[in-house]
Amino acid sequence: DDFAFGFHGSKGDSLEREAASAHRILMKTILHSDCVKDTGDTFDETVSKFLNELDEDCLIGVHPVQYTVDEKRGTDFGVMILYKLPMDVD
Repeated sequence: DDFAFGFHGSKGDSLEREAASAHRILMKTILHSDCVKDTGDTFDETVSKFLNELDEDCLIGVHPVQYTVDEKRGTDFGVMILYKLPMDVD
């Protein structure tokens, strides 16, 4: 009687069934250099568009990233967006 079966309050479902109903964690990285075109810098618009397409409850976090490809290109930045997606949505 002291054991709790299942996850998240389930009533003894199998691990496979619990895993199938869980959320997948996904990551999207948007790099600033990928958003610079002849027409200008679209980084803010690109990030905003992606975030607006997500359900607010699915957003886990937005994290800045900084990277250097080589000395010639210098240091650039971007964002890494972590979000969850229900398994039945693909």
